[in-house]
Amino acid sequence: MILKGFKFICFGNSVDNLKMAIEYGIIGLAKRHSFTTGERIYFVIKSENEWKVCGRAEAGGETDLNPYGKYYTYTVSHFEACIPFSINEKSRQILGIYWGLNFQTPRTINNSEYVQYIERSFKQCNNNEMLQTLES
Repeated sequence: MILKGFKFICFGNSVDNLKMAIEYGIIGLAKRHSFTTGERIYFVIKSENEWKVCGRAEAGGETDLNPYGKYYTYTVSHFEACIPFSINEKSRQILGIYWGLNFQTPRTINNSEYVQYIERSFKQCNNNEMLQTLES
């Protein structure tokens, strides 16, 4: 499969919310959003003052299940953890000085160089290994 674009799902610095997303297969967003079923999303968390990709999944539809309480919730499937890697420098280089806006509301990133960077940097691992790396 050739990936044409993706969206980031930001968990801030909340490893607990990341764990819930993995456990329940549900993400929570502050604003309602429309995902295409099967759309590629990358989970991003702030760790050690760096934004790091820590996994990917496929987006589903909106759901009434809400382990978070105050967010709009969406199902996700086929989660794969990876060894967390920083995206700060590459994001700034390719997306410009306002690259952080991609975390406020999910936006599709179609830049082929950036898509290739994310795909090449993704080194799959198990969930526990990814979480231990983030928590150490």
